[in-house]
Amino acid sequence: DSSQYTHVWAVEDPEKTADNLKEYSEYSNVLIVKKNSSDYYKYLATCKYLITNSYFEYYFEKRKEQVYINTCCGIPLKHVGYDNLSLPVENTNNLVRNFLMADYLLSASRFMTDILYKQAFMLNGIYQGKILELGYPRMDIVLNANTAVVYKRLENAGFDVNKKIILYAPTWRGNINAIDYSVDELKLSIQKMSEGIDQSQYQICLKVHFYLYKALVDDPDFKDVLIPFSIDTSELLSVTDILITDYSAIFYDYLITGRPILFYLPDYREYKKARGLYIPAKKLPGYATADVELIAASLTAICQDPEQYMEYYAKNYN
Repeated sequence: DSSQYTHVWAVEDPEKTADNLKEYSEYSNVLIVKKNSSDYYKYLATCKYLITNSYFEYYFEKRKEQVYINTCCGIPLKHVGYDNLSLPVENTNNLVRNFLMADYLLSASRFMTDILYKQAFMLNGIYQGKILELGYPRMDIVLNANTAVVYKRLENAGFDVNKKIILYAPTWRGNINAIDYSVDELKLSIQKMSEGIDQSQYQICLKVHFYLYKALVDDPDFKDVLIPFSIDTSELLSVTDILITDYSAIFYDYLITGRPILFYLPDYREYKKARGLYIPAKKLPGYATADVELIAASLTAICQDPEQYMEYYAKNYN
């Protein structure tokens, strides 16, 4: 019974996430603390249970009495950890330190256990805690979201909830200080995708990483397509009719819906060589191409006959 516990939620920016936090304002046992505040440090040191989908900073060391659960950030498609040769090896150190400190690591599948934890982060034979293959909380949200609430949020953000949603969700490129994206190319891609659909029935929506969101939010050209970052991605997937992505783990979460996925991979060869992928393009559960014109044509075909598309990719999907 969650009411028996005090829940402390660490938030980077309470002002920007005020809409999300409003939901919990009526609960006396939910406390919001600003990350890196004195309260944050206090609770980090004294909470019985610690849960993160990322890692705690270098200064954190778990007390013996604490129980640490790390849910990690998703099932990998692109190389991560020590498999990712595009980054210096020391970039992985603190994450591995966190994994080794955790009492429990949550895994969505045997693939994630073997490839991410045991291989990419080299935990095989040295991790002393338990890996729990129990599915993934955010997939539960995709399946069980209150869609009426999600539609209401979209409506409040200015979207037409009578149209079906085609969600374009490209992965994050670059680092905290530099966005490796051409905004003009992104605009052109969305324009081309829009040409492939019946705009009286469908709409293109764009969901991006927070760092890219900050760069796009004030651009008037994205006003009608950019999903506010305050709308949860997993909830959004519950009402998405077609997903377009590239190298993002979002497609694993969406598989559970049984709806069409397209993979727009304009830099596939370079990305595969520089970063590396665990699954080649031909085995992805949907049409994969570097040509945005072909993505637009595929959208037209899917909108006309989604069942035929799903039948064609059923083997890869399964």
